[in-house]
Amino acid sequence: MRESTFSIDMVMPEQTVLDLEHGGYHLFGFKAVTTSSPNGSPVVWIKSQKYSTHTTIKWSEHFQAYASVSEIQPGYEITGRNAKDITLGQKFIVYSKNALGRVEGGGTPGIISTINETMERFATGISQAQPGQDPAPLCAVDLRGLHSVAFAPKERVLLAFATNPFKVGTVTVQMFGPGALIDMGLEDNRRVAFDMDKGWSAEGNPPWLQLVKSGDLITPLLITHSMELAAQVEEAKLLP
Repeated sequence: MRESTFSIDMVMPEQTVLDLEHGGYHLFGFKAVTTSSPNGSPVVWIKSQKYSTHTTIKWSEHFQAYASVSEIQPGYEITGRNAKDITLGQKFIVYSKNALGRVEGGGTPGIISTINETMERFATGISQAQPGQDPAPLCAVDLRGLHSVAFAPKERVLLAFATNPFKVGTVTVQMFGPGALIDMGLEDNRRVAFDMDKGWSAEGNPPWLQLVKSGDLITPLLITHSMELAAQVEEAKLLP
């Protein structure tokens, strides 16, 4: 089955590009997830200095599920990960205290599930890829021993320029620069603009663009707790 691809076209004035370059700014990106867990946190998905007056951010439906021995704390990178390629409708089974896991079928359509067969506690989440790059984590969720968590990716992206030292995979709960929350809706492409003095914008002030201020909490914008997903996880536990 062919993977769907999505993109955001970003345009900037030359002076803004020069200001960003001379200031040592990176383009940061975060991506939204729906989960059965009430305690998920966003993590840095994109960090790049490959930008110019016209830049396209692309991604595909190439997913991984991961488990990690790291603690989930704001500002800390999720390291010690074991990740496996996975598709929607599959399950990631963690069977080792060192976060090793295997992928199995028989899951719920449209959902990726992580199932912990051990009595250890892990961080878990899903990752998604940009073209030519390995999948990078989208979120981090606490996975208790003998418990399960379900994930459904959402096509909503938060972009920001900043000089923050955070790396890809760092747990982040607060915005560290002016950001643009872009909801793809049913579209596979959006177009936005950024100006160092005027901030983010899009033609016609569309409802799919939400401006995010530096200091705003971003977890409610990117991590959605779904009781429906939680119910599906509980139902799966009861199946033979």
